[in-house]
Amino acid sequence: MSKAINNRTYPGRVGTVGRAGWLAVTLATPLLLSACRHEPGDANYRALPGTFEEINLTNNVVKFRYLHSRSGEYRERHGFVPRDAEILINGRLSRLADVKLGEELFAIWRIESFGDREKISAIKINIVRDDDRSADDPPEQPE
Repeated sequence: MSKAINNRTYPGRVGTVGRAGWLAVTLATPLLLSACRHEPGDANYRALPGTFEEINLTNNVVKFRYLHSRSGEYRERHGFVPRDAEILINGRLSRLADVKLGEELFAIWRIESFGDREKISAIKINIVRDDDRSADDPPEQPE
Protein backbone atom coordinates (compact mmCIF):
# COMPACT_ATOMS: atom_id res chain seq x y z
CA MET A 1 0.00 0.00 0.00
CA SER A 2 1.35 3.43 -0.93
CA LYS A 3 0.78 6.77 0.75
CA ALA A 4 1.02 10.14 -0.93
CA ILE A 5 2.91 12.70 1.13
CA ASN A 6 3.82 16.13 -0.27
CA ASN A 7 2.88 14.98 -3.74
CA ARG A 8 5.26 11.98 -3.52
CA THR A 9 4.34 8.34 -3.25
CA TYR A 10 6.09 6.28 -0.58
CA PRO A 11 5.65 2.52 -0.21
CA GLY A 12 4.57 1.22 3.20
CA ARG A 13 2.98 3.00 6.09
CA VAL A 14 3.45 6.62 7.03
CA GLY A 15 6.09 6.98 9.75
CA THR A 16 8.16 3.93 8.88
CA VAL A 17 11.88 4.20 8.42
CA GLY A 18 12.94 4.26 4.76
CA ARG A 19 15.93 2.60 3.18
CA ALA A 20 18.26 5.43 4.13
CA GLY A 21 17.12 5.19 7.75
CA TRP A 22 17.70 1.43 7.89
CA LEU A 23 21.09 1.88 6.27
CA ALA A 24 22.06 4.48 8.87
CA VAL A 25 20.91 2.23 11.73
CA THR A 26 22.71 -0.79 10.25
CA LEU A 27 25.98 1.10 9.86
CA ALA A 28 25.79 2.91 13.22
CA THR A 29 25.00 -0.14 15.38
CA PRO A 30 28.48 -1.75 15.28
CA LEU A 31 30.07 1.61 16.04
CA LEU A 32 27.83 2.18 19.03
CA LEU A 33 28.37 -1.33 20.37
CA SER A 34 32.14 -1.09 20.02
CA ALA A 35 32.15 2.20 21.94
CA CYS A 36 30.27 0.60 24.87
CA ARG A 37 32.46 -2.49 25.16
CA HIS A 38 35.10 -2.52 27.89
CA GLU A 39 38.32 -4.27 27.11
CA PRO A 40 40.28 -5.90 29.96
CA GLY A 41 42.38 -3.26 31.66
CA ASP A 42 40.24 -0.32 30.51
CA ALA A 43 40.27 2.41 33.14
CA ASN A 44 37.33 4.38 34.43
CA TYR A 45 37.67 7.34 36.83
CA ARG A 46 35.20 8.14 39.60
CA ALA A 47 35.10 10.79 42.29
CA LEU A 48 33.64 9.41 45.51
CA PRO A 49 33.15 10.97 48.91
CA GLY A 50 33.42 8.47 51.74
CA THR A 51 34.91 7.47 55.08
CA PHE A 52 38.05 5.46 55.88
CA GLU A 53 37.16 2.17 57.61
CA GLU A 54 40.54 0.36 57.54
CA ILE A 55 44.08 1.38 56.59
CA ASN A 56 46.80 -1.20 55.90
CA LEU A 57 50.12 0.68 55.74
CA THR A 58 52.09 -2.46 54.86
CA ASN A 59 50.28 -3.00 51.55
CA ASN A 60 48.93 0.56 51.09
CA VAL A 61 45.38 -0.79 50.93
CA VAL A 62 42.42 1.05 52.41
CA LYS A 63 38.83 0.08 52.99
CA PHE A 64 36.42 2.95 52.52
CA ARG A 65 32.68 3.34 52.83
CA TYR A 66 30.64 5.51 50.49
CA LEU A 67 27.02 6.26 49.66
CA HIS A 68 26.02 4.78 46.30
CA SER A 69 24.27 7.53 44.37
CA ARG A 70 21.72 5.40 42.51
CA SER A 71 20.67 2.91 45.18
CA GLY A 72 21.07 5.18 48.22
CA GLU A 73 22.86 2.37 50.10
CA TYR A 74 26.22 2.53 51.82
CA ARG A 75 28.84 0.30 50.23
CA GLU A 76 32.34 -0.71 51.24
CA ARG A 77 35.25 -1.07 48.81
CA HIS A 78 38.94 -1.82 49.07
CA GLY A 79 41.34 0.40 47.18
CA PHE A 80 45.07 0.56 46.63
CA VAL A 81 46.90 3.82 47.38
CA PRO A 82 50.07 3.99 45.25
CA ARG A 83 53.08 5.95 46.45
CA ASP A 84 52.54 8.62 43.81
CA ALA A 85 48.92 9.25 44.86
CA GLU A 86 48.35 12.80 46.03
CA ILE A 87 47.03 12.90 49.60
CA LEU A 88 45.98 16.32 50.87
CA ILE A 89 44.95 17.02 54.46
CA ASN A 90 43.56 20.54 54.82
CA GLY A 91 45.29 21.43 51.55
CA ARG A 92 48.73 20.23 52.65
CA LEU A 93 50.57 17.35 51.03
CA SER A 94 50.55 14.38 53.43
CA ARG A 95 51.18 10.64 53.60
CA LEU A 96 48.86 7.69 54.08
CA ALA A 97 50.31 7.23 57.58
CA ASP A 98 48.88 10.66 58.53
CA VAL A 99 45.31 9.59 57.76
CA LYS A 100 43.08 8.60 60.69
CA LEU A 101 40.32 6.01 60.72
CA GLY A 102 36.84 7.46 60.39
CA GLU A 103 38.00 10.55 58.54
CA GLU A 104 35.82 11.74 55.72
CA LEU A 105 37.47 11.83 52.33
CA PHE A 106 36.82 12.95 48.81
CA ALA A 107 38.87 10.86 46.42
CA ILE A 108 39.36 10.31 42.73
CA TRP A 109 39.71 6.60 42.03
CA ARG A 110 40.93 4.80 38.93
CA ILE A 111 38.85 1.66 38.39
CA GLU A 112 40.25 -0.98 36.03
CA SER A 113 38.03 -3.87 34.93
CA PHE A 114 39.40 -7.36 34.41
CA GLY A 115 36.38 -9.49 33.57
CA ASP A 116 34.41 -9.83 36.81
CA ARG A 117 37.22 -8.32 38.94
CA GLU A 118 38.09 -4.68 39.49
CA LYS A 119 41.28 -2.99 40.64
CA ILE A 120 40.70 0.32 42.38
CA SER A 121 43.62 2.73 42.79
CA ALA A 122 43.59 6.18 44.33
CA ILE A 123 44.73 9.11 42.21
CA LYS A 124 43.98 11.92 44.65
CA ILE A 125 42.60 11.89 48.20
CA ASN A 126 41.43 15.09 49.86
CA ILE A 127 40.66 15.22 53.60
CA VAL A 128 39.37 18.23 55.49
CA ARG A 129 39.82 18.09 59.24
CA ASP A 130 37.92 20.20 61.71
CA ASP A 131 41.08 21.52 63.29
CA ASP A 132 43.29 23.57 61.00
CA ARG A 133 46.41 21.51 61.73
CA SER A 134 47.95 18.83 59.61
CA ALA A 135 49.49 15.70 61.16
CA ASP A 136 52.96 17.11 60.31
CA ASP A 137 52.48 20.22 62.46
CA PRO A 138 53.89 20.08 65.97
CA PRO A 139 51.32 20.17 68.77
CA GLU A 140 50.71 23.54 70.34
CA GLN A 141 52.46 24.17 73.66
CA PRO A 142 50.28 25.34 76.56
CA GLU A 143 51.15 28.81 77.84
